[in-house]
Amino acid sequence: MKAVKIITVFLHWVVIVMAALLIVYITRATLAGQSFITDVFYMKLQFWACMVFIFDILFGFVFSHEKVQYIKQNIFFLLVSVPYLNILSHYGVHLSSTVAYLLHFVPMIRAGYVLALITGVLTTSDRVKGMSLVYTVLMMASVYFCALVFFIEEHEVNPGVHNLWDALWWAFLDATTVGSNINSYTVTGQVLDVFLSAEGLILFPLFTVYITNIITRERTNNWDTPATASTTSSDQTDATASQEAPATSSASQS
Repeated sequence: MKAVKIITVFLHWVVIVMAALLIVYITRATLAGQSFITDVFYMKLQFWACMVFIFDILFGFVFSHEKVQYIKQNIFFLLVSVPYLNILSHYGVHLSSTVAYLLHFVPMIRAGYVLALITGVLTTSDRVKGMSLVYTVLMMASVYFCALVFFIEEHEVNPGVHNLWDALWWAFLDATTVGSNINSYTVTGQVLDVFLSAEGLILFPLFTVYITNIITRERTNNWDTPATASTTSSDQTDATASQEAPATSSASQS
């Protein structure tokens, strides 16, 4: 089982590297004004990344003791790991402009979700800390990819968006539900407005619960420590008294 654990950790790290490569390539193509889903190199990179993701899931399934629970926990991971674009391209399926546009988001969702999920699994065995880390990375990935899409859609028509940093600023402020001074001019930007605000409303309270949990545990540990020390001291005193009692009795009899 030790070998299985080593292979599992290795696969998780490979998954993180592949997800990071996808993010880097998507960013580079976006800033260069290119469509990454029509790039031959990207399609090959995506295909092999998806194969690694699926192999990681299947490997975990084979050695899982609770297979039904494992499937429930990883079904979305499996769905986003399917190389839909490669399958459609292989069979020569022609898509409408709307469907092709929506498929732009699949690689971003895949890379961000996989990166968040595997990072949380690798970094800590504490379930609460692991889930909070997953939510944090997922939030950061959502903000980043929404900023990329917002930049693509808005930089030609929105006078407030001059570069990617403007889009990142807009996305960050929307996710915190504060609101940005940059308004959305396109339908896509307006949809992203709603999505980021809703995500912020859902995820930020979870961070509050996590911080509260840490404070509660720290206080509980601090309260338990003096009590434990007092109990130990009391036990030692009782033990010493019980040892001295026979000696005193023996001395009085003599």
